[in-house]
Amino acid sequence: MTTYNAPYRNLRFQSLPEQVDRPRSVAIAADQLPANLQSPRPADRDHPRPSGSLPTRVATVVGGLALTAFALSCYLAWAGLTSSAVVGCDGGTFDCGHVLTSHWSKVLGVPVGVPACALYLTILASLIVNRSSRPTWQDGSFYALMFMSIAAALAAAWFLTLQVLTIGKLCPYCLAAHACGILIATLMIWQSRKIHARLWQAAALSALAVTGLVTAQLLTPKADAFEIQTYPPAPAGVSGPAPADNSSPAPAEELFEAPNVLFDSAAPRHTFDLWDDQVATTLALVVASRFTMMGVLVDPQTVANDSGADRSPDASSTTDASSTTDASTSAANQAKATTSRLVPVLGGQRKLDASRWPVWGNVQAKYMVVEMFDYTCSHCRNTHAALRDASNQLGGDLAVVTLPVPLSKACNDAAQNNSPERAEACEIARVAIAVWLIDRSKFTTMHDWLFQQQRSAHDARTYAAGLVGIDEFNAEMAKPNAALYIARHVALYKEAGAGTVPKIFFPSTTVVGEVTSGKTIAQLVRQNIGG
Repeated sequence: MTTYNAPYRNLRFQSLPEQVDRPRSVAIAADQLPANLQSPRPADRDHPRPSGSLPTRVATVVGGLALTAFALSCYLAWAGLTSSAVVGCDGGTFDCGHVLTSHWSKVLGVPVGVPACALYLTILASLIVNRSSRPTWQDGSFYALMFMSIAAALAAAWFLTLQVLTIGKLCPYCLAAHACGILIATLMIWQSRKIHARLWQAAALSALAVTGLVTAQLLTPKADAFEIQTYPPAPAGVSGPAPADNSSPAPAEELFEAPNVLFDSAAPRHTFDLWDDQVATTLALVVASRFTMMGVLVDPQTVANDSGADRSPDASSTTDASSTTDASTSAANQAKATTSRLVPVLGGQRKLDASRWPVWGNVQAKYMVVEMFDYTCSHCRNTHAALRDASNQLGGDLAVVTLPVPLSKACNDAAQNNSPERAEACEIARVAIAVWLIDRSKFTTMHDWLFQQQRSAHDARTYAAGLVGIDEFNAEMAKPNAALYIARHVALYKEAGAGTVPKIFFPSTTVVGEVTSGKTIAQLVRQNIGG
């Protein structure tokens, strides 16, 4: 019994160390295996190594943001390429039209919305690839997403800075697209917080790409944002003064009639059908808007307080030296002018008798063009400054037949919308025309003053009453005469295709859009009129 059990007992005790040591030897062997074959440690199970595959929730959010930004960018690209108005963004601080027509709205001549569309479309494609089961594709698409999302955020920061500090206007559609880009970048950086090498590489490449975009915009010369429309050449000799006896008047179908509200019986009268559909509609709008503004009459005390301060020696900003000179010399000649002068527009299809329309400058000037504008339009304000510069370059030999066309549905049924910025456009235009109807020699001064900066209707009425006399001004504003002129301006505006202002009409061409260079206008005058 003892002999049998002793070997068994010894065998049992000898085998125990082998059973205890075996796991230790296996563990050591496992540590020596390649890293990709080792079993995950408990800490790795709780915090797995980051993968190139985005979690489903993150991918869904990124996809939604990218799709939104893609749609917004494509819409803005379309608006930029076609010069179309952006819906619901047309005045005040939020003015997409102003932003999309600025120098910074393009890169290498292409609207920035075009590369933005391509960027967000590539993000969407990379998200689809990232859902693949192949690790190589996941890693590559993740890296592409990092690069493009950071680039979108950096570009957004650049364009936001431009809108706030340089352009001075904001585009809500642009802001929404930029916000999407910044959110996508934030999510991607958060997701890649453990992949420092990838993050910094992507950030460096993105910064390099956006630096290229910024450099291209900074180095691109600022160009005038205007379009030149060409018509068949106008008949020769119609741009100069007509014979004193008006022996060769323009055919009735060509002459664009002025309202018959000012001229005495000795002067040849032109008539037009007041109840032409376009004129009647516009006049109805003007009169209706007039009765909603009961403050059209100016209080004498207001004129004494406001206008007197405006015209003090210290208030040099009211009217500069060139305006005063124009008023005392060339505009005085205009008041004496009685000779008809036909100015052709739209390729000679229409002609305006300059003696019967408001004229800025000297009506006897060698060169005369026609301009449509809105006193509340910043592009028109810049173009007026260029016209004044062009007049100086031409030796003061440039005059402009001025046709205010308010871009407000209150008096212009062809206006695209009712922007808050244009709320007083109709009233300001009436004030300017009323000044011309009362005293032609004061119109140039009034016109220049209105374009010095943004003016309110109240300020315009007060200044006008100080120029021509409060009683005369109130009497004229109580009449429909100025409204009749606006109606005719709108009718011609429709014939010219409506749309963008300012418009500068030459005999056979029309310049549509803002012109900021006086040299450019002077060249256009010489090319289109001669001399």
